[in-house]
Amino acid sequence: MRGPDGERAVWFFTLEADRLLGVLAARAFYGLPYRWSSMRVTADGEQVTYGSRRKWPWGTGFTDIVVEPGPAIQSTHLENFLTARYRLYSQRRGQILFAQIHHEPWTLRMARLLRLEQNLVECSGVPRPQGQPVVHHSTDLPVRIGRLQPLTENSVGLP
Repeated sequence: MRGPDGERAVWFFTLEADRLLGVLAARAFYGLPYRWSSMRVTADGEQVTYGSRRKWPWGTGFTDIVVEPGPAIQSTHLENFLTARYRLYSQRRGQILFAQIHHEPWTLRMARLLRLEQNLVECSGVPRPQGQPVVHHSTDLPVRIGRLQPLTENSVGLP
């Protein structure tokens, strides 16, 4: 998405996390829609399974995804558009806020979707996507999120 200042950023409709303290801190300090969930990631041979189940009081959202990672790829314009976000937007008390996101570019691999069962999209109030999903895989990547700041006319182009 593009914010009111024209900068591209990510707007999170939901974020699942398995550490309650982290969920509460992200909600309180960043205004991000984290939900406490039991989560797992397992690699079994050529397949990687991702699963989450929301815990009380955040409803019944769940995901069950199995992918088969393929070869590494050189990111195209589409992959960069989908994954290269270095700013996030949030809203707290009616004010739009932003924070810079710092990480190396994702090392992407093609992936084949073997199973996708979820209701997080619907639980987040977003229309269900149409068509086939675009699937990529990447290993863990350290990410740092900067200080949350109010969005103003002077926010454009901050590092």
